[in-house]
Amino acid sequence: MHVRVKHLHKRVVKGRVYYRHRKTGERLDLDGNGNPRSMDQIIARCMAINAQLAAPGRRKAAVGTLSDLITQYRKNIRFTRLSDATKAGYQRSMDYLGTEYGDELVHRITTEDVLAMQDDWADKPRTADMHCSMLQILLNFAIQRRSRYGGITFNPASTEAGVERLHRTEGYEPWPEPLVEKVLTTATPEVCWLIDMARFTGQRAADLAKMKWSDIQDGVIAVRQNKGDAVLVVPIHPTLKATIKRIKRRSLFVLTNHQGRPWRVDAMSKAIAKVRPEGSGLVLHGFRKNATVNLLECGCTNEEVKAITGHTTDKMINHYGRRVNQARMAGEAMRKWAGSANDA
Repeated sequence: MHVRVKHLHKRVVKGRVYYRHRKTGERLDLDGNGNPRSMDQIIARCMAINAQLAAPGRRKAAVGTLSDLITQYRKNIRFTRLSDATKAGYQRSMDYLGTEYGDELVHRITTEDVLAMQDDWADKPRTADMHCSMLQILLNFAIQRRSRYGGITFNPASTEAGVERLHRTEGYEPWPEPLVEKVLTTATPEVCWLIDMARFTGQRAADLAKMKWSDIQDGVIAVRQNKGDAVLVVPIHPTLKATIKRIKRRSLFVLTNHQGRPWRVDAMSKAIAKVRPEGSGLVLHGFRKNATVNLLECGCTNEEVKAITGHTTDKMINHYGRRVNQARMAGEAMRKWAGSANDA
């Protein structure tokens, strides 16, 4: 039976069906983690949004309030040009901020307020950091439009204000090379192709998934990164060149699954999870770190590494660079130590 749901918008692009909420623009066919929803879940989410919009007492946000700021930001290109997965994450935080603090005047929000919110989520540090980061983004947006928001000039949610993140991470771990070689001898060809493409280009899963055969020309791969929309030209490593020759052309896209269909990002991650040692915590993104470490070990500068991987800052490169330098210096120190013992 066909069910009509208010504001449920269906769109078909190149044979693929997408669902969005017509009024808010939220994508409904994927959840916040990028996993597909069933039709029942799509309808349920659409109806939940409708209920929020129709809630008693709902009114147009007053100018200068956090709700008004959220409304303005959602309409801005800084939000609309983001990937669907990123927008979904932002949307969750903005829904929370709007519900809890929407009536607050932006210029009256203090660092103490931000820290109090952070304390409320102390048992879920990732969520606390996500809300703080979202508030920082919104307040930066307000500062650039300060006449609308009470002349605000300082961001009380910034690190400069003393708001530090609760969940500290050093990033995903690179895969040990012996383990990579072992996996390559046991995994399916499709997974092996995926691994080699990841570790020899240093690209993120979303960028690997959309690589087309037409992007490979004259010994390089043209990459338009999903995050930041950066355009890179990545030379093909000799080992990857041999791998590409073995890949069967079954689609416009280079990487396909065992059915010959283009990989979905979530399916890529699940395939890698099946070949990693149980409890290792290794993930597909770790191969991006392998590329970073290997480039550093070869003596590449940070700028040279960024030219391959597309990193926009030195933060993670410096992190892995410290590991590389420590290992190099430790080896040199041990050689000196052993040499001094022989001399004695």
